[in-house]
Parts: sequence; C-alpha cells; structure tokens
Amino acid sequence: AVAHKAIIGGYNKIRNHFGMSRISLAGAQASLEDTEFLQSVVDQVDEGRREYYAMAQSLGLSAIASATNFVAFDLGSGDRARAALKALEARGVFVRMPAVEPMDRCIRVSVGLPQERAAFREAFEAVLKEI
Repeated sequence: AVAHKAIIGGYNKIRNHFGMSRISLAGAQASLEDTEFLQSVVDQVDEGRREYYAMAQSLGLSAIASATNFVAFDLGSGDRARAALKALEARGVFVRMPAVEPMDRCIRVSVGLPQERAAFREAFEAVLKEI
C-alpha cells in the first residue's frame, strides 16, 4: 500500500504480517519450478543452520535442531530470553521469542544471508555480555 505514514502505521497494526501479494505468489511459484535455484536456497539455509549451531556451541548455548529457515537458541530461562530479545531489538535486530513453555526460554532467529548472520552474531555476542 502507498499512503500517509499515519495510515500505514494503523494498517500495520491489523494486517496479516505473513500475507502475500499476487506478484509474490507468482514469484514463489516460479522459484519452486526452478529446481536448481530451489536446491541452492535449501543448501544456503542448511549452511546457515550449521553456522548457527556452531555459534551456539561457541557461546556456551544450545540450539534446537531445525528443518526450517530459523534456529532457536536456548538461553536457559524466559527472563534471560526476554532480556536478549529487548536488547537485540534496541540494536535493530529482529528476532522472535516463542511464548509457551518450555520454548519461552529461547529466541528464534531466521537464517538469512551470510552478512545478516554476521550482523546477528556481532549483536548477539554483545547482548550476551550485557545481560
């Protein structure tokens, strides 16, 4: 949508954040039909997950095995996970936190591109020292 900031702000409060336009659906369909491209994405996500598992281990944390494009880092307690979530958001790093026990002690991070993973690692290491 193209509109005034105030209108977009209101719209963002109620819209489906996972909604997709017809153009994005057409692009998704085309990418699914391109098996070489699809395999390269699967390989890149797998590489990113492995990088996150190694990161967790190097930071003295555990990461929950995943078959998706995100990894959950177990921070040991809900309070610590909430503190990490807030501190990361303050640095402009968007992560999610499951709300239901026992997963509420984790933060969930999308694999992303190599430069995004490097930026996450830098921010996450600083946050862990801080909290």
